[in-house]
Amino acid sequence: RALYKLLAEEGFAVKVPEGIEAEPITGKSPRAPERQKFLGKLLKPAGIELDDLSEGARDALENYARFVLDSGDAPSASWNHPLVEIARAVESEMDATVGGVKGFQPLKTMALGEKAHWLKQRKDNESLRKALSGRGLSPKYFLDELPDSLLELASIRKVTGYAHGKAIARNATKTDAEKALAIALTGPNALVRALVSQRKNLSE
Repeated sequence: RALYKLLAEEGFAVKVPEGIEAEPITGKSPRAPERQKFLGKLLKPAGIELDDLSEGARDALENYARFVLDSGDAPSASWNHPLVEIARAVESEMDATVGGVKGFQPLKTMALGEKAHWLKQRKDNESLRKALSGRGLSPKYFLDELPDSLLELASIRKVTGYAHGKAIARNATKTDAEKALAIALTGPNALVRALVSQRKNLSE
């Protein structure tokens, strides 16, 4: 019972099996404030607050923070899962921003690289450009600029094979994760920052 309570407090979705009496959850995980502080520090240079993020992106970055704070300094730590969480944050922001725009629904089921190629192939599609501008979004960003950044992020994740259920080619390193984080969040053309900015202009 204590294990299920601990997992629930840490933010994992758990179902208590029959025969184990559920125990009420009281308060947040002891490390939750530390994670919030870590994420606030991470997001501040990008001019983003936690409340600006989509639910999926916030969940992904909280998982990333959990790993960094709990295991990030371990010499043998594998950065495969944190790397996936960084990519998931980008995918969640994409879905929250452009997922409901007419013509862009196919992106939802694609991997990062597939999304990039799909967008590149439709660079000159006038109906998609009009659909974006009609919702207050920038066609130039989504069809001209975003694909290259997505490919850059996908190339980092691809080296492990971890994200797509393949045999792991090699474990991701802290350096891989830092490169991915720069593309996604902390660099000059950070994907999450740009997507959050675009979403603020999104109209019904």
